[in-house]
Amino acid sequence: MENGFGWFHPQYHLMSWALSCLSLREHYNNVVFYTDNNGYNIFIDLLKLPYTDVVVQYDDLPCPDVHWAYPKLFTYSLQKEPFIHVDGDIHFSCRLDASIESGALIAQNMEMGTQYYKGMMNDLLRRDYRMPEFLRKALERNAILSYNAGFLDGNDLDFIQEYCRIAFQFIDDNGLLDYHSHNISVNNNLLFEQTLFAALAEERGKKVTSVFDMVVPDNGYDYFRFCDFYRFEEVKFLHLLGGHKRNLRICELLGKTLLDRYPEYYKRIVELFPQNNKRLGNVKQTPPDMTIQKCIALYQDYLCDRIADWKDLSTITLYDWEKRLSVYPRFINADRERQSACIIGKNPYASVFEIPHNWPDLAKHLLKERVNRERCGRNADVVCVPCLLGEGYKEALLSDWGYNMLALLDKRDEFW
Repeated sequence: MENGFGWFHPQYHLMSWALSCLSLREHYNNVVFYTDNNGYNIFIDLLKLPYTDVVVQYDDLPCPDVHWAYPKLFTYSLQKEPFIHVDGDIHFSCRLDASIESGALIAQNMEMGTQYYKGMMNDLLRRDYRMPEFLRKALERNAILSYNAGFLDGNDLDFIQEYCRIAFQFIDDNGLLDYHSHNISVNNNLLFEQTLFAALAEERGKKVTSVFDMVVPDNGYDYFRFCDFYRFEEVKFLHLLGGHKRNLRICELLGKTLLDRYPEYYKRIVELFPQNNKRLGNVKQTPPDMTIQKCIALYQDYLCDRIADWKDLSTITLYDWEKRLSVYPRFINADRERQSACIIGKNPYASVFEIPHNWPDLAKHLLKERVNRERCGRNADVVCVPCLLGEGYKEALLSDWGYNMLALLDKRDEFW
């Protein structure tokens, strides 16, 4: 559990798998998990994810880390009935349309290669790989077609078996599983999974049904369409692919979505990482190392006092407040009638540090920069709250508008 596999932190990797499984089980009665014994221990024994069946298949599978798509191909080749393979970074809000599920071949969406794909494929062509002529011709085009394999396969099992045989032959012929081969360190996943699938479908005259019915440039997987958890209930799915896994904001929204919908699984995951979440590990809390100028030592003292005030807060209390915060995306997506029925409240432990007006501009700037690297208004103060994860507290800049909102909420007789 120390390997993040491209994620900002391993705990978000597990959260992604959990939300993917749980959202699938909301809509499908048969969700099978292919894994090795290590995966079984984590996802089944520890997290208790409710897959309907588990196939422990990969313990003796020869596969260099760089060729992570090879086990997926192996899984495709084992299927004897129509199926849809779904990656663990895809999250559902609803069942797929019947017209998609009944497709002979299914993929997430068609991709149109830009110079990014073209440069990658030109490099592979220069290696003089052995490959079918139809695939070589596909790679020589200016715009290389591909299908994103977040979703892949379907009802035409004869095609799937042929596709897998050709992919395995390509892998064997070019030594991609041979640790002594000069090709072992070259990333060929796109070629033998996605581009081959598109080229063979075109060669055989097969129609591919897309879950996301748009052609996406290879560099076009933007936050709004594929990663925005505020829109989770409005879209068919979210796919946190590529560099989006390292975006802390996306990861935190993923965690809040899991906490909101499946709090017991969220709790199991964060408690596996006590060293990353100091309150859960009973680790002594200290303010972060600060190198900013002595003129803001006052803030350090203030923060130390707040940490001391919060040290006896129970984990149950903090879980409860994290759970309340996790409904925020639902509030954003609600219609006006539902929003007007909501009650907005303030965390009773929130504390505002008002930056003194007589501080030098440099001191104000350095403190704001410490709290938030993004640009902020000149009149921002700092709000601090205890939290469950990380260092056990969070700091955020507070605008005049936000300050006024908190002041109004202070006048309420009770919190939400």
